Amino acid sequence: MPQQFPNENRLSRFTRVRSSPIGGIVKALEGVDKNGLFALLDQCLVSAMSLIASVVVGRVCGADGLGIYSLAITIVVLSVVLHTALVSTPYTVFRTRIKQNEEKHFAGSSLVSSMAVMAIGVGLLLIVYPAFYYFQFLPGFEYVILTVAFLLPFLLLREFARRYAFAHLNMLGAVIIDGMVAAIQLVSLVVLAMLGLLTPITALVCLGVSCAAVAIAWLVQRRSELVVDRRYLTKNLTRKWSLGRWVLLDHILTIFSAQITPWLLIFLIDSTATGILAACLVVVNLSSPFLQGMGNSLSPKFAKAAMADTTAPIQRLFWRSTLFMTGTMALFVLMCFFAGEFMLQILYEAPEYRGRGLIVTLLAIRAMVGSAYISANHALLAIEKPLASLYCSLAGLIATVVLGLLLIPVYGILGGAIAMLIGTGIEVITIFCGYIFVLGHYRQERVRNVQTANK
Repeated sequence: MPQQFPNENRLSRFTRVRSSPIGGIVKALEGVDKNGLFALLDQCLVSAMSLIASVVVGRVCGADGLGIYSLAITIVVLSVVLHTALVSTPYTVFRTRIKQNEEKHFAGSSLVSSMAVMAIGVGLLLIVYPAFYYFQFLPGFEYVILTVAFLLPFLLLREFARRYAFAHLNMLGAVIIDGMVAAIQLVSLVVLAMLGLLTPITALVCLGVSCAAVAIAWLVQRRSELVVDRRYLTKNLTRKWSLGRWVLLDHILTIFSAQITPWLLIFLIDSTATGILAACLVVVNLSSPFLQGMGNSLSPKFAKAAMADTTAPIQRLFWRSTLFMTGTMALFVLMCFFAGEFMLQILYEAPEYRGRGLIVTLLAIRAMVGSAYISANHALLAIEKPLASLYCSLAGLIATVVLGLLLIPVYGILGGAIAMLIGTGIEVITIFCGYIFVLGHYRQERVRNVQTANK
């Protein structure tokens, strides 16, 4: 009688399962990039909460209230851009290149950088406040500026926490942070709406309180990983500034390209036009969980690929991610073409949102075109060549502003959407050309470095 090993029956059952249809599903799941899925889930939470907040404010406060709330969010977005450029992006790029025993000190210096950005943001808002108060550019908006100034440190501390998780490829940690923020914010919005106390300012307070509660708890939990040492502080801050200053300018130009049109509408038409554009963008931003989730996942991957001796890993990652994102967004454009106006009517019942399907479609095409920008931008940052991306963002901003000034007085909100689309197209074309040119020079540098090291 042949000898029976204890695990033989278990092994044979496992083999049969692996060869069955269920086993095929198991194999497919094993091949899935779990970090990518968690990054997508995290961005779904963030974008879903942003969508819900916009819809609730739009329904309760009307198009005018939504316009004011949207302008306040643009200030928050600009602050996050400043933080990402000077803190998060340099930390993600350089973290893979520092010694293991210096990692806590590098993280601690990043926290110091984050606090400096908080102080800069609050200071700038307090400087701007008197101008809005005395000259009344937008009556009542000065109180919104004060609210954002008070809440900004907590908003940026939450951003630091989630970007720290991304840099360490701890996407599940980011999901937990943003999930808790979303839960607290959602409950707060619902309670205020039921009590009849919801305004653009109280909606901002809901966001700030939820970020404060979660971010402070995270900081207490992670304090042992964030060591501030003056011996490393100057060195690390200098290293971050060498890259971050150009990333900052690039991000500022990019965000101005995206956010300048609502401001043009409010000055050339009125706040209702800004609210209508914001509502159309809410529909298009249903794709932002996918795009931003891909961006959050690609940033550390490109940083890792840049450590190779050749540019082949960067090129493979670039083309695969670009084709995947643009192909997926093409399907989203079709959905917006057929159902964009219907989705707008579901989210916002007011009559001023009717007949805006063409605007939604144009903005969706802009999002598809812009998805091609993401991989090229991350690739250029990973090889520490941010100037190429900077020039491309400048070209896109100039085109958007010039076309907006020309088209909005004639075509209104539709003209603003056309200006945004063409400006994004110019930005993508230039960054593709810049990526091909810069990567060729970078390849030659890597070859020379390898040859020098082998001598």
